[in-house]
Amino acid sequence: MGTAVTSKPSTWAAIPWKASMATPPQREVPSARFPSRVPDEPREGAARRLCVYLLEDNPGDIALIRAYLSAEGPCDIIGFTAMSELKMIEASPPDVVLLDLRLPDARDEEVVRRTHEILVEVPMVVLTGVEDGLVARRCLELGADDYIEKNSLSPESLRRALAFAVARGRARTLQARLRSSERLASLGRLAAGVAHEINNPATSVLVNLELIARSLSDLAQASEGSDPRLDRVLPELRDMVEDAKQGTERIARIVRELSNFSRMDHESLEAFSPTVLMKRARSLTAHRIPEGVSVIQESAATLLAAGDVGKIEQVLVNVLSNAGDAMEGCAGTIHIACHVVGTRLVFSVEDQGPGIDDLIADRIFDPFFTTKQRGEGTGLGLAISAEAAQRMGGDLRLVRSGPLGSRFELSLPFVEPADAKPNVTRAGQWISGRRWRVLLIDDDANVLTSWTRVLSVSHDLRSVSSAEAAIALLKSGAIFDVILCDLVMPGMGGAGFFRELQKDRPALLARLVLTTGGLVDDSAHAFVISTGLQVLEKPVRLAQLRACVDSVALAAEAVDNSA
Repeated sequence: MGTAVTSKPSTWAAIPWKASMATPPQREVPSARFPSRVPDEPREGAARRLCVYLLEDNPGDIALIRAYLSAEGPCDIIGFTAMSELKMIEASPPDVVLLDLRLPDARDEEVVRRTHEILVEVPMVVLTGVEDGLVARRCLELGADDYIEKNSLSPESLRRALAFAVARGRARTLQARLRSSERLASLGRLAAGVAHEINNPATSVLVNLELIARSLSDLAQASEGSDPRLDRVLPELRDMVEDAKQGTERIARIVRELSNFSRMDHESLEAFSPTVLMKRARSLTAHRIPEGVSVIQESAATLLAAGDVGKIEQVLVNVLSNAGDAMEGCAGTIHIACHVVGTRLVFSVEDQGPGIDDLIADRIFDPFFTTKQRGEGTGLGLAISAEAAQRMGGDLRLVRSGPLGSRFELSLPFVEPADAKPNVTRAGQWISGRRWRVLLIDDDANVLTSWTRVLSVSHDLRSVSSAEAAIALLKSGAIFDVILCDLVMPGMGGAGFFRELQKDRPALLARLVLTTGGLVDDSAHAFVISTGLQVLEKPVRLAQLRACVDSVALAAEAVDNSA
């Protein structure tokens, strides 16, 4: 196996090469924000420690290379005299590999091929004799970054070749990030395109499930004790409906998170309790936790913060789900915690599974990368979570992994709850109980039917299936306290309806609420932001819908009374 040569902080490999075994230096597990084998540039003034794997069996060449590197700066050198030793190494990947083409168990192109198989995407410099020039060029075609002829080896040529290889590796990393971003953006555009078609029927399903749940509660109260069969069945039916509601909301949330990759959307800050949020994430992932594994939660019950609750929950659900998968066949615990560390709000999820192999640790945040069997995983969970963390100004990191398990940390800027903006659409209370005149505009028949079923009980409701019909209704003299208008419809749509009101009836804009199954592109998102209007994102819970209608009507009434 490899022998390690570590340096004093100011020089490379000042210690003589040792034949004895040594543990390779452990290096930082990469962040999701910089998923690269090539480390980022050091902070200004910090020493740059380079990790080099040297595959060479000639003692003279080893000593010469050590002497050349010794004056260049901080460095860790791990030496191998055969390919079989490299295959057994358990350290994290190096910054660069320096390899001879003549090893006891491999020669020429085979050395490059086998090294690539073991150290995927690590920059590589080939050492070759003069007679190996053609072979060296073929090695370049196989993926080596540079080569040095041994008879022209010098400190300058070695430094230049290593620097060139590391720079090429960094360029490959940047290209890989770009490709990943493009793939996620393509996925986002696809998801945004179908979000409207998914969220509209999901709205109808969710509203009807909530109505069924209320009917079951009414039935349970009316029949309490009169029929043992109903007493036995109704609680189970209510649980089934609640599971279906949560599943519907989860589908919509996943579609919304995927569609976010097609644009840099604005963060929605809400005050929240990390304790409550973690409990909800545990509830959503309970089915993914194997039998015999317990989940232990730790946080200050009084801790409050502000942030994008939907994104944070999505990240916690994904990481907890992965922790549950990692514990399959194991006994033990999963710890989930939240603490304020300086100016950061840090969530952590730690399992006691078998850990993540160092050789794939850098790839776990790549889109579509998965270690699961075909059909069992998409490889998108951690990629989506890492991207969401970045958009919230934080990062998601694998901070530790080994035989005793893995630990992920989600680090976010800590925002005081007072800095969160109130969001009427997420209100959970039906405020006044007053009866309002409501105009509902939506081209989806199921949405019209389900929302009519809910709102007509408490309000005077008119519903139409197009913006043009709504304009005609307003021109006929109809008066409304609140107007709910879908954004994406055939014809003039919600944007055209807004512009018509802006031109002819600007006073009604204070009573207008836009509803949407998904903002398809950047222009739609920019339009919504520019209006400053309330937006209901489908699917919508009954409490949200009723609270939105009530609060918008009351706010508009207050403005009219103060005029």
